[in-house]
Amino acid sequence: MASSDPPKLYAAVGICLGLLAALGGCHNSASAGGPEAGSQTDATSVQTVTGTVRYLDVEGGFYGIVTDDGKKLDPVNLPREFQKDGLRIRARVELLQDRISIRMWGTPVRIVEFTRLMSFDEQHRQSLVGCHAGCHAYGFA
Repeated sequence: MASSDPPKLYAAVGICLGLLAALGGCHNSASAGGPEAGSQTDATSVQTVTGTVRYLDVEGGFYGIVTDDGKKLDPVNLPREFQKDGLRIRARVELLQDRISIRMWGTPVRIVEFTRLMSFDEQHRQSLVGCHAGCHAYGFA
């Protein structure tokens, strides 16, 4: 009986190692998607940024964010309605320091929340409309 125990022991160890490897591969699967309910983010890795969405025709094309202070951010979850070149946004982003991007452009980030801002042109047009109405009211036009 002692001679048949080592093969069973090796088989059991092999099965256990296979299960551990399979379960270990599943451990980080939640971090690949968007923020999950109940997930926690490190407060030091979340920043509020203001910048401009840019379309970059590199590696098949993608949208990145160039912040007002010149930093390049590569969002992994930029919503389709925000994928417009030149769009101004303010966003809270989580830095994904454990993530590597094949694009090799900017720092990978996950957008936690975001707001669309008016562009300079939109602000300028709005101020001209206000001035135009005011000029007529005072008889300057």
